[in-house]
Amino acid sequence: MALPGVVDGGLIASLVDCRGIGTAADAVLRAAGKAIGEVPSACYVTVALHVDFLKPTPLGPVRELRGQVQAIPGRKITVVSRSARTE
Repeated sequence: MALPGVVDGGLIASLVDCRGIGTAADAVLRAAGKAIGEVPSACYVTVALHVDFLKPTPLGPVRELRGQVQAIPGRKITVVSRSARTE
């Protein structure tokens, strides 16, 4: 917690980073006609991470984080992630 009842922004950024890497890896494998786990995966790293915190995230409600590939220009993959409350 950052403040009582509020999720720490660093934890949120870490989750966004992890989801982004997974989404990027999935996009590359799908483009090659493969599935995650079918072949050894390449190693990916985050080049840049930008998170806009629009309001405090309350601790407790279940949230869903979705990543979507926006562009794959060469070796760089741009992923946008969005969060939504699921309860």
